[in-house]
Amino acid sequence: MFGVLLSAHWKSSRLIYPVLILIYLLLAAQGFGPYITDDHPFRQTQTAISTAYFSNIRDFFYYTTPILGPPWTIPFELPVYQSIVKVVAWASGLPLETCGRLVGMGFFLLCLWPAGRLMTQLGVQHKAVAVSLLLFTPLYTFWSRSFMIETTALFFSLLYLSLFIDLYRKDSIGVGDTTRLLAAGSLAALIKVTTLAPLFLATGLVVTIRLAYAAARHREYRKWLVLGLSHAVILLVTLAWIRHADSLKTLSPLGSLLTSANLHDWNYGPLTQRVDPQIWFRLINNSLDMFFPFPREYILLKLALSTFLLSVTIYAFAKSGMQRRLQALAMGCLFLLPFLIFTNLHRVHNYYQVSNGWLFILAIAVTLIGAYENAESLRQRTMVATLHLILLATLICCSLWYFHFKNTSFFQYAELADTIRRETPADSALIITGLDWSPEVPFYAQRRALMRMEGADSRAWEHALEDLHSSSVKVSAYIACTHSLPDAAVIRRFSLGKKESIDGCFLYRINVLDRSIKSYVIGSR
Repeated sequence: MFGVLLSAHWKSSRLIYPVLILIYLLLAAQGFGPYITDDHPFRQTQTAISTAYFSNIRDFFYYTTPILGPPWTIPFELPVYQSIVKVVAWASGLPLETCGRLVGMGFFLLCLWPAGRLMTQLGVQHKAVAVSLLLFTPLYTFWSRSFMIETTALFFSLLYLSLFIDLYRKDSIGVGDTTRLLAAGSLAALIKVTTLAPLFLATGLVVTIRLAYAAARHREYRKWLVLGLSHAVILLVTLAWIRHADSLKTLSPLGSLLTSANLHDWNYGPLTQRVDPQIWFRLINNSLDMFFPFPREYILLKLALSTFLLSVTIYAFAKSGMQRRLQALAMGCLFLLPFLIFTNLHRVHNYYQVSNGWLFILAIAVTLIGAYENAESLRQRTMVATLHLILLATLICCSLWYFHFKNTSFFQYAELADTIRRETPADSALIITGLDWSPEVPFYAQRRALMRMEGADSRAWEHALEDLHSSSVKVSAYIACTHSLPDAAVIRRFSLGKKESIDGCFLYRINVLDRSIKSYVIGSR
């Protein structure tokens, strides 16, 4: 009787999904707080400040990210997520940070639909197993409620893959089929091309092989030609957006350093990274952090839990049938592909695994399902179901633990941001050095800023200061958060006076020299 009850949760009923979603919502709610500086605040506040300044339909293609000086635009992704967040904030009256979290969570829950379709396409009946692992893995419980575009891009990428598999299996495809594939693929690429790229390469390779095969044997190849042209259209749309974004970035001296050409090495990394053992150790560690994101002092616990996960996977793989093994191996290969393409990005940013972590998770789910399907007795099925429940409980505990030490109630420069917001004009701008171009202070101060990027040469910085000085923008504050002396280029344009310490930063007050200086200037030690 116990075995029957224990294995009943595997059956996909209408009741199990609301329960799973409710548990996920309770988990994710632990991470809500007044600040979005808990992890990778650079990227979260960059998305948030773009959303805050999103005001009309024109901003959809020319949106503002006001942190590198006039004309304040350095677009990267098409702002689908940002525009939705802004509409939700306007309609609900909720804080922008809360709306950003809710929209991210909403898109993650929407991901369950194409993920479920993929499981059905693989012939999986026990979809609740895959859904539960996906919902409770710390990688997704944490980053789905961040102020980022990750889950939005993931939803459209999963939808694209699911639609492609449908069309792959059809004898012929219509205009509606092609339109849906184009829409999903184009949106996925425009929101975050690094999320779609590995899947796009895999489907493109399949189409190329099938088209060449059909043409060589004089068979019907119209379907493959249409799919090939669809891939070409998605690629052209993506390249057109990249060209448009680059053209806007070049309008500012510092923004021109962020064009796709200048970021090539940062995105891909040198070829030597692909064969560097230290790099792969870091990538393996990031992969384990998807499940067990513990700090270094808990390395033994992390190793123990990782060993448990590996043991469960090996056991389930061994007990599965050949079909499930092949499916798991295929997912594993697709999971590794982004590491080979965007090696440096995945090395530096642990949130990049949102784009491919689901493949690792579903591969584990498929092996568990295969072991369950292949079980010859109730005892064996009970064994597999028990391992699944233990793994779920472990993931839930790890998610709670992750939220425990990722603090959303603290911001290092809170008092500084409050002071700037309270004592400077709302339409004024800041000059900031020492914080790279991380928009934490500008976002919480609710001010535009000219920030000195690390690695930017002095000529670009001088030109950026000159553009700001000659513009009609009022400059009200200067912040230099890692230097004992103010930036020399700033001193040449602004006369610094009395100083005051706030959050480890110095506040320099100045006399009004010209139209571009209306109040005072802030600096730091």
